[in-house]
Amino acid sequence: MILFPDDAAAKTGFDVVRRAVGGLVRSDQGRERIAHWQPVSDIGELRRQLDWVEELAELRASDELIPYEAPPDVRSALRAAAPEHAMLSTGELLDIARLDAVAVRVQAWCRMRSRRIPHTWERVETWVPGRVAREIEQAIDDDGSVRDSASSGLRRVRGALGEARARVRTAAQRALRRASAAGYATEDQPTIRGGRVVIPVRAEARRKVEGFVHDESASGQTVYIEPAEALAWNNDVRTLELEERREMERIRRMLTERVRESRRDLASVSESLAELDEFLARALLAHRLECTRPEMGTSGTLRLRGARNAALMLHFQEDGSGRSVVPMDLDLDSQERMVVISGPNAGGKSVAMKTVGLLALMMAHGLLVPLAPGSRIDLFEALMVDIGDEQSMENDLSTFTSHLTHLKHISEQAGPGTLVLIDEIGTGTDPEAGAAVAQALLEHLLESGARVVATTHFGLLKVFAHEAVGAGNASMKFDEEALEPTYELLSGTPGSSFASEIALRVGLLPGVIDRARALMGSGKVRIDDLLADLLARNRHLESLEAEAEEMKREAEATRREWTGRMDRMEEEASTIREKALREAQDVIKGANRAVERAVREIRESQAGKETTRVARERLTQAREQIDSRSRSLARKRGGKSTAARKPTQDAKPSPGDQVRIDDGDMVGEVMEISEREALVAAGSLQLRVHPDRLTRVGGPRHQQVHVSQPVVATSAAASTRLDIRGKRVDEGASALASFLDTALGANLERVEIIHGKGTGALRQVVADVLEKTPFVAHFEEAPIEAGGAGVTVVTLGG
Repeated sequence: MILFPDDAAAKTGFDVVRRAVGGLVRSDQGRERIAHWQPVSDIGELRRQLDWVEELAELRASDELIPYEAPPDVRSALRAAAPEHAMLSTGELLDIARLDAVAVRVQAWCRMRSRRIPHTWERVETWVPGRVAREIEQAIDDDGSVRDSASSGLRRVRGALGEARARVRTAAQRALRRASAAGYATEDQPTIRGGRVVIPVRAEARRKVEGFVHDESASGQTVYIEPAEALAWNNDVRTLELEERREMERIRRMLTERVRESRRDLASVSESLAELDEFLARALLAHRLECTRPEMGTSGTLRLRGARNAALMLHFQEDGSGRSVVPMDLDLDSQERMVVISGPNAGGKSVAMKTVGLLALMMAHGLLVPLAPGSRIDLFEALMVDIGDEQSMENDLSTFTSHLTHLKHISEQAGPGTLVLIDEIGTGTDPEAGAAVAQALLEHLLESGARVVATTHFGLLKVFAHEAVGAGNASMKFDEEALEPTYELLSGTPGSSFASEIALRVGLLPGVIDRARALMGSGKVRIDDLLADLLARNRHLESLEAEAEEMKREAEATRREWTGRMDRMEEEASTIREKALREAQDVIKGANRAVERAVREIRESQAGKETTRVARERLTQAREQIDSRSRSLARKRGGKSTAARKPTQDAKPSPGDQVRIDDGDMVGEVMEISEREALVAAGSLQLRVHPDRLTRVGGPRHQQVHVSQPVVATSAAASTRLDIRGKRVDEGASALASFLDTALGANLERVEIIHGKGTGALRQVVADVLEKTPFVAHFEEAPIEAGGAGVTVVTLGG
């Protein structure tokens, strides 16, 4: 992203955010990275960075912390280790060991959670730590001294050195006791001078003590003599100390050689740990500011929902005032490319404009931003601003001239990938001329395709924004009763400057204010009154909207109450249906008993004519009773009479087929059939009837017979479009779920969900439901000509 002018980041408040992130990093290398932080120009790289920041922020929110601690900066030590036979100090070697140890701990922790933090693991998986840390720690103590165990030679030398020093101390103590007894000594303990053990003797007695003078006190009254009897042992100590030094240097060179062999891996780990430090700071900032990740693209779209100014949030957190930032909504896209913000001084116009630039810069630097869900910030190619007073006595530039110098560059370079912010455009000169120049510049920028946010007090520009295609007004809300700004941004409405009201608030003389209103003229006053009236109407509409929302909540509560009642009624109806079913079963059992009794009477009487006639009459009566009870029970079950069911086939029955006798509801199986008689098995009964009385309702028993079937929606009958505009979020989600089930049952391949643009809440819940629905193969925003961001196209088939 190109920034113009060079201090554009500072003018939008990004330097405040940069300092905040810099204060959260823990290593010197991390701070260097923040100091040289540049916006990302490739959207693929930006998405990778945001993936990592989002992952670390989620980890932070779950109170799981990567065991990272700031490692020492070892870059100079690694450069010093590059030449052959180089020798690092023990301090430099310990720093490298500490760096290596941090990398080992971080890598081990991330390996255990690699599936949960894939983006972090991708960066630490390739580290090759631990090669030199163990060797260095085994050879060098924490205080920087070389351990005795570093080598067998060093252990031997130090053992001999300890014995030699003990002998020297013994010899020196004997000589000191003799000198003390003779009254020559000035102290009771030997000391060291020039690396040799000596005894303190009065200067006038120097010739009375056998030995070599190595030094004298500052006053000259004490000399330090190496006793002759300790000379040989002191020589042994010096020889062994030189041998010890050579062995320690050999060990340091050996360890430096190990560092040189792993120098590239160590340099890579050092840089990666600094990068991790930076991204942990980004995630911590996101956690503190309650940031989210908005949608992102490259088409120049800004859809801000609940946007808060991060620099202002940090300021409020630091001053401990407990104040909060008023969120705002704002849209810029290919349809509305320009927003002109008007309103009172100190009402928040500039802050609202800077918020747009600041959030765009934060996204371009791979930061999550303080926005509500449903927001979108695209990656711009350039950010160009004209903010603040750039007058210069050195360059002989007035305020207006300095603004025009910036605007000249912006008008020449701005294009479709540019975000332009202009504060108080056209000020610093004659208002009419300034307004004309400002409108001409805005017209040019509108034609260029740039996305523009400008602030103004000029009425001419408010009219321009209202009439120009691709431009729109916005204003800062002002509380006329309290005579103070509310810092709320109102889209679609120009704002009044409320100069008279603010002058009254600060205590300007009433007579001066009245005179000012008179000088403005009735036309200007009427315009201001009109704008004030519009704002009042807006407030009234907001009040009505709040009342409507309250009524909607009450209606929803009533709906839930009646839904509960209906559920209870349905339960009661279900109980009634179960009772009716039991009654039906009793009817069938009674019918079976009547048939069995009639058949038994016929058989026992050997089928006499009179007996047969009586049995048939009884069967007819039983059938009529069954039909009557069936119709009654059908009415109880919702009026669905079994007699209305249609047979599956009209073909002549065959053995094994399922049949119904006359118009009854009983289904039986054909056991035998001839032209004159058929044997039908119905439950435990076997009836012989004429074939003409049979109606075939299904094939052999292994085929499943459905006397009635539920209604299934077909693709021809099911709708391919669902409109949930105006619904609440929960109502929209419920309607969408039901619609998708119906569409799936109808084998539809593609449907459309109309949710509108609005605040983005319905769009978000549609996306949430679709992501969780397993048979949704794909969904995307509709083309502009088909509704754009207000319509989601869904492909089924998962």
